[in-house]
Amino acid sequence: MTFDLTDQILRTLIASGLQIGIAAVILKAALFATERIGTSTFRSMERAIGYRSIIYTTGWIGTPVHELSHLLAAYMFRFRVLEFKPFSPDLESGLLGYVLFESKSDTRINRIGLFVIGIAPLFGGIAVILVLGLLLIPGLDLLIGKIVDASFERNLVSVHAYLLLMGQASLEGLRLLLNPENLARWQFWVFLYFASCVSTHLSPSKSDMQISREGITSIIILVIGGNAIAAALWFNPLGYTLYWGAFLGVVLSLLGLTLSISLGVCLSSHILTLPIRLLRLR
Repeated sequence: MTFDLTDQILRTLIASGLQIGIAAVILKAALFATERIGTSTFRSMERAIGYRSIIYTTGWIGTPVHELSHLLAAYMFRFRVLEFKPFSPDLESGLLGYVLFESKSDTRINRIGLFVIGIAPLFGGIAVILVLGLLLIPGLDLLIGKIVDASFERNLVSVHAYLLLMGQASLEGLRLLLNPENLARWQFWVFLYFASCVSTHLSPSKSDMQISREGITSIIILVIGGNAIAAALWFNPLGYTLYWGAFLGVVLSLLGLTLSISLGVCLSSHILTLPIRLLRLR
C-alpha cells in the first residue's frame, strides 16, 4: 500500500512537471514568435506610410480583436467590466484601446482568470486569422483536416514527433499562402490586409503579461491538484498525459500553421512596401 501511494505521488509530480513544462515552452515560444513577427510587420509598414497612418489603417481592426479577446475572457471568469474602449488611440502614450475590469474576490479561480485575460489576445488573434483563412484561402480547410488526421494517426510521444508535425504544418501553410495563383484572387488581398491588421496587434502587451503573471502560481496549483485527484481515484496521470498528446499535436500544428501565415503576411508586407521605402530614400 505504501509502495502504491509513493508510486502515485511520483507519477503525479512527473505528470505535473511534464504538463507545466510543455505548456510553458509552447506559450513562451508562441508569445516570442508573435511579438517578433508582429513588430516586423508593423515596422515595415510604418517605414512606408508613417506611424500615424499605420495606427489607423491596421489598428481599427487589430485593436478591437485584441481588446475583445480581453473582454470575452473577463466575462468568462465573471469579472466586472468597468470600461471598454475597443479602439481609442492615444498616439503620445501608444495606448490604442483598453478594458478596465475588477475582480469581486481574490480567489484561485480569479487569479487563473487574470492569467487567461492577459494572454487572451494571442488565442483570439490566432482564431480570427484561422477563420479568415478558412473563408478566403482555398485549400486551408483541407490542410487543417489533414493536420487533425495526422495528429491522431501518429504515436506522438516524443518532442521530435511534435516538432516534426508542427514543422510540416508550418511549411504547408506558408506554401499555401505564398502560392502565385493567389495573386489573381481578390480574396487573397482581402485576407492579406485583414490578417496583417490582426497580426500586428496580436501579441499581448507588457501590461497584459504583468496581469498574467499574477495567475501563474494558481495555474501550477490547479495542475498539481488535478493530477493529485486523478491519482487518488487510481487514474494514471502519466497515462492520460500521453493520451492527450494527439490533441497537443493538433494545437501545435494549428499554432505553427497560424504563425506561418503570419510570417507570410510579414514577408508580403516587406515586399509590397519596399518600392515606397526606396522612393522615400531618394
